[in-house]
Amino acid sequence: MRAQNNYIILQNDSSNPYISIGNVTAYNQSNGIWLGRDNNTNKISIKNSAGTQYILWDGTNLNILTPNFTLSNTSLTVKGTVSSTQGDIGGWNISNTQLKSNDNNFVLDSANKTITISANNALRIGYFNLPAL
Repeated sequence: MRAQNNYIILQNDSSNPYISIGNVTAYNQSNGIWLGRDNNTNKISIKNSAGTQYILWDGTNLNILTPNFTLSNTSLTVKGTVSSTQGDIGGWNISNTQLKSNDNNFVLDSANKTITISANNALRIGYFNLPAL
């Protein structure tokens, strides 16, 4: 069964059914919205009218492209402000008040206004004093 007009397609095919908006008849084919099954895999493609921004799910990988946010199966690019009070990034641990290396040898502490370098505090720069080395 297939119901079609200039904007919506309902394809009830037992092997590759899909719903599309924007006269899109296959996954990642053209601009519009496509949700369906392709080669026994559920997939989604959503593209703006220029095809320059999109959300794609191929059954395994999620890919998103916008002017300020890009996500692929291997990378993430964000333009603008990124904020976090917990997590890990590039060998650094993020907490509410600290940014520290995974081995704790380098710590930036905003609550205590200190910078600590070395596991045994060999160099510590504090808010009120600078201890002798």
